[in-house]
This record gives sequence, structure tokens and C-alpha cells, in this order.
Amino acid sequence: MSNRISSLGKSSLFLLLFSFLFSCHPKVVDFVNTKSNFNAFDSYLVVNFKANQTDISEEGRRILSEIEQNIHLEMNRRAYRPINTNPDLVVRYELISNQAIKTQQNNYGYSPYSTFPSQSYITVKAVLESALLIEITDVKTKKLVWQASVDMDKYTKKSKQEEIIKDAVTNLFDTYLYRANSNTPDESLISAK
Repeated sequence: MSNRISSLGKSSLFLLLFSFLFSCHPKVVDFVNTKSNFNAFDSYLVVNFKANQTDISEEGRRILSEIEQNIHLEMNRRAYRPINTNPDLVVRYELISNQAIKTQQNNYGYSPYSTFPSQSYITVKAVLESALLIEITDVKTKKLVWQASVDMDKYTKKSKQEEIIKDAVTNLFDTYLYRANSNTPDESLISAK
């Protein structure tokens, strides 16, 4: 009987640990257009969805620059060439953010030793939620080749902003497994974690 309880406890502990580890990794939502002719892609141009807006703060420009640098690193790992005129692919990225309001109600229960009735109070907190979206489009056909997005809230435990951005971009590109001029997915492009 104790062996059965012990193995049941170990199984439960394993499942709990597995679910905790799995939930800590950000979920990437991706799409690959497998009908694309990856053999024809050799060059790319990176663009930001909001590149023409002049109201971006200095901090915002630094973040966008960091995202672009990491996109260039990932495209370089796949042997694509960056060019400014007539690229095969356009790599577009967008940092989407939204402010959400979270409320929490805290209750103080009744105590027979207290002369005060039970009380509750509500805490309201504004939270910034954000996601990073990257997509690759075939310039000739104007069709989407690949798209991936990740919820940036899972990265809040990282200490440095550069690490957060690098990890987010790397996790997204772990779903784009095509090298330049190749129709064959290359699993070695998945980063070691």
C-alpha cells in the first residue's frame, strides 16, 4: 500500500513539475505557408509596422532597434542577405501593447473575538500587456510566407531588456526552419534552450 502511495505521489509530483515548467515557457503562435517556394528566397528587408510615426520615444526607438538587430541575427543564421532594393522577402515586425485593468477583492473574515464586522477591499492595478509579431511576406506574390507571435508577459522575470527581446525573437524564429534557397526545413535552426 505504501509503495502504491509513494509511486502515486511521485507521478503527481512529476506532473506538477512538468506543468509548471511547460507553463513558464512563452507560447508561440505561428503559421508557415508550406506552399511557398523557399528555393526562390535569398534576400530580405526588415520593416516596422509603425516606422513612419515620429511620436516614438527614445526608449521606444531603442527597443525597436534591439528587435531589428535580433531579426537580422536570425535571418543571418539562415543565410539570408539584407538588401534595401528589390528583396525577395519583407520581414515586418510589430510590438503590440495594451493596458489592462486587473482587480482583486480581498476579504477579511469574521472573527468571534473582533467587534468589527467582516470587511473587504478592492485593489485595482493597471497592467501593460504586450505581444511581439513578426511576419515574412513574399514580395513577388504578396503572400504570407511565415508569421509568429508571442505574449511578452511571460518574459517579465528576465532582468535585462536585451535578454527579453533576444529570447522573444529567438523563440519566434525557432518556428521558421528554412535557410535561404532551400525548400527543406532544417531542425538544426532550433536554438538550444
